Amino acid sequence: MEVIVVLLDSHRRKAVPRFPSTNVATNLVGFLLEQAAGKIDRLRERAIHLLHILLFPRPETASLSIEHAYRRACHGEAYDDDFMGSFHDATYTESHDEACTAWPPAHAREIADEVHKAAMSLNLFKQTESTDYFYTSDWRNDRNADVFSGVLNLTAHEEYRSAIASGLVVSVGGITEHIARVAKHALREHLTAGDEGARAVTFCGELLKIFGKVKAKDSDPEGRRLVTPLLNTLSYLLAEGCVAQDIAAKFCDCVIAVVRSSQDMARLRASISVFTGLMRWPGNARARSVHMLLQFLGYSFPTIRQTTAKALYIRLLEEDGDFMMQSPGDTSQDEGNSSCKQATSIPAQQVAEILEVLSITPWSTDSQYTLKDALHSVYSKFGLDLPTSRSNVGTNKPVPVQNPASNQYADLVRENHY
Repeated sequence: MEVIVVLLDSHRRKAVPRFPSTNVATNLVGFLLEQAAGKIDRLRERAIHLLHILLFPRPETASLSIEHAYRRACHGEAYDDDFMGSFHDATYTESHDEACTAWPPAHAREIADEVHKAAMSLNLFKQTESTDYFYTSDWRNDRNADVFSGVLNLTAHEEYRSAIASGLVVSVGGITEHIARVAKHALREHLTAGDEGARAVTFCGELLKIFGKVKAKDSDPEGRRLVTPLLNTLSYLLAEGCVAQDIAAKFCDCVIAVVRSSQDMARLRASISVFTGLMRWPGNARARSVHMLLQFLGYSFPTIRQTTAKALYIRLLEEDGDFMMQSPGDTSQDEGNSSCKQATSIPAQQVAEILEVLSITPWSTDSQYTLKDALHSVYSKFGLDLPTSRSNVGTNKPVPVQNPASNQYADLVRENHY
């Protein structure tokens, strides 16, 4: 980030290098905004500070040089106090130098306004030796609230929307609790503010683009970094009612693609809440989501079976009456996938029986017989045949029954939870 700012600052001052168009400067600023929406406190603070340094005029003596950037990036040289000092009284001025055709980047004034407010919120101009963050029960009083709100305001500009969405997904769906809390609240208020859900539709479109770019393989580093937070973010939007029904099928396709051959436990657990959220509307997305959850219910990992049983139980409790799998008159099915051809609706009595099986079955058990019986019962009540996947415990070779007398001590220990 520091090298990017040096290059942009040198370009703005009509030094070398000279960029061919404003697209280069716009893309580089987009990278900084992505970090400004990220989950790491230190990087987010530094991104805001560097953007403020870049967009507000400073004395020539306070400018960075290429040599300084080299020393900073390659040898860890710190900024001096003069350069990192207070510039909170500076004002943004538009550059109209005809010779500098690649500056300023798109919507520079709007970025400058939001960056200045974020910098003041982070108290960057009165830094002490302690850089600890403070957190409050009210997210609006958190020092990061203005940062996320300001960066989200910049998603109104298409040039920066994709970069900001990529950074925000990691914050909203990440494991850092206090950052996820503030980012979620800021995202919800931004998406529900005015324009009758247009912001939510636009943001969901960006999530679909990220799904399209990321690789589904567990071994891909970018996939490991993005997929689980992306699923958590989508789950949050579904829970908040920010996902429209007409794109539910597209999200269902994307989620199935990233979990189909995955062994990543965090990814699989995150997808369970997404599939239960996609069961909100009768139709193809609900039918396919139920099919995936039933596969997880018979997965070889006990924690996946337990999490799925709990999520599916809670979701079915919300139903009042018959459980509609397909909308009336909806005959669309996945071609070549007969396992998704459920009945149009599940009677309320069968739903109650499914709930009973889900609640009384010890899904963490190692008993193949117990699991197989429970799976056969659930699948039959949904009108499905038990799949033959290798990962399904119901299709594994049963474990031979051992002599009960030889296991009395082991059973005693297990029953007393030793």
